Amino acid sequence: MNKYNLKFKTYLNDLGAKKPSPGGGSAVCLSVCLGINLIKKAIVYSMDKKPVSEKVLKQLADMHLRAYDGIDLDAELFARVMRTSGKERTKALGECEKLITDIARISISANNTALKLENKIKKCIISDLFIGRDFLRLALKGCVMNLEANSRMFNKENRNLKKIRDALTKWERC
Repeated sequence: MNKYNLKFKTYLNDLGAKKPSPGGGSAVCLSVCLGINLIKKAIVYSMDKKPVSEKVLKQLADMHLRAYDGIDLDAELFARVMRTSGKERTKALGECEKLITDIARISISANNTALKLENKIKKCIISDLFIGRDFLRLALKGCVMNLEANSRMFNKENRNLKKIRDALTKWERC
């Protein structure tokens, strides 16, 4: 695993440092990437001799790419929120919330894909699917917490927050 260690070191150090970015939104995006890739691994390993739906794998790859871009984008947007005021701050906050709302939708969609395929996953790799789903659930919870924090910080309720909260509540009941 050492070959990956150095690539993550700077990000993880920055995540734990006393500075605004990267923060929770960036970590949520990373969690989605981890979840999606574990789900993809479970699918590919389980369907090596069966036709794998290229459409499903492409959808997961597209979701991963959007979440991956969000790792840095969230930090950039939040930095913009913190250094601006007035209409420019409101616009930047809207972009932050749009990103986190999109990440929440990706989490829900990727989980739904995993649920549909769960009975086709080999038992020897099913734990990767479950761990992937857990990363997605964690990310969705992080999206709720991020939007709630922004609502308190900027005294502005996000219009999608209730739907995302409801999705998380439904997910946690299952």
